[in-house]
Amino acid sequence: MPAPAEEEAEVAALAKAKADEAMGGMRSTGASIEEKAAAAADRVAAAKDAAAAAATDLTSSARAAATDTGEQLRSTAEELAQRAADAADAASAKAHDAQMGIVGEMREAGTALASGLTHVGGKLGLSGSKSE
Repeated sequence: MPAPAEEEAEVAALAKAKADEAMGGMRSTGASIEEKAAAAADRVAAAKDAAAAAATDLTSSARAAATDTGEQLRSTAEELAQRAADAADAASAKAHDAQMGIVGEMREAGTALASGLTHVGGKLGLSGSKSE
């Protein structure tokens, strides 16, 4: 049987070996956790970059859509303005034609009236000159 001091030394050596083994396991676990944390941080950074890129793409798409919509609205407004101008020109031309028609009818009526008065004056024995 070994002496108590030797037993204590053996137990102490065994305890130290177990402690060293435990420390090695803890270091290994710590390193593994550190690697996993670094990988997770990389994934978070990549996700953040992807989100930023998506936001930039979305902003660009929204700007492009707004620009396209603005251009379509401007084009439609220009087309409507042109149609309104064309309609106003057509209405003005019709009004002018109507005025010219009325003027023509008034001339014809005036000519007919003058002719009628001349005829009536001739029947009444009135001459066309004022010097008589």
